[in-house]
Amino acid sequence: MKYLIPIFILISLMIPLFAEAMIDCYNADLPGPRTIDICDLINRIENIVFIFGLSLAIIVIIIGGIRYMTAGADENKVTSARKILISGLIGVAIILLASFIVNLLDEIVISALGGSYAPIY
Repeated sequence: MKYLIPIFILISLMIPLFAEAMIDCYNADLPGPRTIDICDLINRIENIVFIFGLSLAIIVIIIGGIRYMTAGADENKVTSARKILISGLIGVAIILLASFIVNLLDEIVISALGGSYAPIY
């Protein structure tokens, strides 16, 4: 029962992913060849991982904050809650840094190829 709220929050944060998947399925029915670029594929994967990871990190921060507020004077609970909060903040920093690196590499690849790259059919 105590995990019901985080699961509900996680599912509600994933609704945009499901909506994007439905749009892709709808576009798949259109006539004509569909091509996808390597950089476009990498950006889609990066967006999914970014949204999922950031959602999970925010849930960890919220859980750590709730534990910190309800710890009272118990020093062990306060220390545990601080560790959870720090872990969540480190997770957010890693996710943002990874997103920055992927976008930077994407720009380097595009500029190295002269602004064009071969599509995957």
